[in-house]
Amino acid sequence: MIIRVIFLAVLTLFWASSGFSYAADASPEVQRLILQLNAQTAEARDAAEAVLLKLGPGILPELPSEEMLRGGPAETAMRLGRVRLELQKQASANTLLPATILVQDIPPEEKTLAEWLAWLEAQTGNFMYTRPGPGESAVEEKKISLRFSENTLETEELLFWYVLDRLSDAFRVSPQLHAPSAEIFVAPESRILPRTGISPWNPPKTVQNMNVTYAGPFRVAPTKITSTILLDRAAAATQIQTEIAWEPRLTPVFLNVEVTNLTADNRTLEILPRTHEVPVGADTVAATLDLPLALKNAEDWGVIHRADYLSLEGKLTAVVAGPRHPFTFTELGKKLGKRIPAESERVAGVLVTFTGIRRDVRTVLSDSPEAEKEKVLVASVRFRYEETHGAMDSHRLWLYKNPAWLVSPTGEKLASTHYEILRQSTNEISLALYFPDAGESLAQWSLVYPRPTGLYAVEYDFRMAEVPSP
Repeated sequence: MIIRVIFLAVLTLFWASSGFSYAADASPEVQRLILQLNAQTAEARDAAEAVLLKLGPGILPELPSEEMLRGGPAETAMRLGRVRLELQKQASANTLLPATILVQDIPPEEKTLAEWLAWLEAQTGNFMYTRPGPGESAVEEKKISLRFSENTLETEELLFWYVLDRLSDAFRVSPQLHAPSAEIFVAPESRILPRTGISPWNPPKTVQNMNVTYAGPFRVAPTKITSTILLDRAAAATQIQTEIAWEPRLTPVFLNVEVTNLTADNRTLEILPRTHEVPVGADTVAATLDLPLALKNAEDWGVIHRADYLSLEGKLTAVVAGPRHPFTFTELGKKLGKRIPAESERVAGVLVTFTGIRRDVRTVLSDSPEAEKEKVLVASVRFRYEETHGAMDSHRLWLYKNPAWLVSPTGEKLASTHYEILRQSTNEISLALYFPDAGESLAQWSLVYPRPTGLYAVEYDFRMAEVPSP
């Protein structure tokens, strides 16, 4: 203990003599590695940088801020800047991993449905609630414990969607995934088939999770299968209506689905490769796609219709926006109406730049024969992503969500009423944010403009097992 105290004291003195300080909660190991970033040899400096990166995003709070680095060695500041940016990218990308729960962390006691949903939300960050139907007080009062088979290991990780489906089966409720908001509510629904157990279409066959399949943070469920015969062309077509849901904490920009393999009972059928884009709306957690089965050989339609079950394998690819970071630009009163140097802040894979704020008068369209005028504050910003994966095509809805606030010294928020895109390229957009002008001086006011910290491409395999043939 004494040796450790002496060691920390020496490090602190050495650090202080270099002109800057540690983050308050930096561990001894992180402090030592930061000092080594300014070592005499390049090999020692490279080694320290590599170890910091290996420690992962969890050390981000331990790294000194840019203000702390001022006045210190330029080599340390440069390398810490690289480390911080790379760890931010890792942290942002990690949010796309599916939320999981350790079996050993599941409470053993009985809980109501509302209590289980609150617990699941706290564990995963996915917003949800229960909405009992009329006369469904029994659901509100019922309590269960969440048990798994004896073969389930305590250290096993369970997907969020699997746990939610198990709870839904136990309480005889159904997740409602098409509410006009990025959250899930569950409600009682009559004649719900369990998602595990015996298939009602062919009792001798058992189906594990027969109605759903899990693909990382996505849930893929066939909801309806239809077959059509065009009599004038002697042609047939079969399509499977498919519901694709994602964890509410995620923001997909677009989704694509491709069927790669199709079997009718145990016979493999040749299919034509075709990618289908899934329509993704704003503030939703699910989308529905009519997935056509494109057969290469026309005679295989008869095989489909004579079969008991179809099984599909495919790929789900998506571009997903990372978590939003509240980019903040301060001291607006000193910048109002002035030509100022551009201020930029980079976090993970996005660079946001503030170029100024001014007062203006805007013409408002109205039913009155005389045009109305309103006073506005106009903030000019731009954002640029390192990689976009096609997410910034002009028809992508996520581009048109630009919430922003002017924040007073007392915390009062003034929300942006609308915006105007001034310029757009493949990876950068410049825009004007409009706010109502109440005549404030904006002394010590700030602009807060949240943006996703990255755009990421992900791919998952999925399989729909034993879908009843039409």
